[in-house]
Amino acid sequence: MDEVRTELAAKTLAKVFAVAEFGVTESAITIINTMPVTGAIIAKHSYSIELSVMHNNGTWKSHQLAVDVKSGNVTLIY
Repeated sequence: MDEVRTELAAKTLAKVFAVAEFGVTESAITIINTMPVTGAIIAKHSYSIELSVMHNNGTWKSHQLAVDVKSGNVTLIY
């Protein structure tokens, strides 16, 4: 059950980050893929999340985020 809550928290952090980073509404963001990071010391709390974002000019772009749920850090990969 903790894994489900941790993944949900990662998705929430990713959406909040994307809203702030790209200046779009939450409805303009679609989560395509969520994968736990394996082989890292912080693996229990880290996820790679791929998003599709409709930017304000009407174009869809894919972005990948690294999310560390434990620290609350989100990093834009591309």
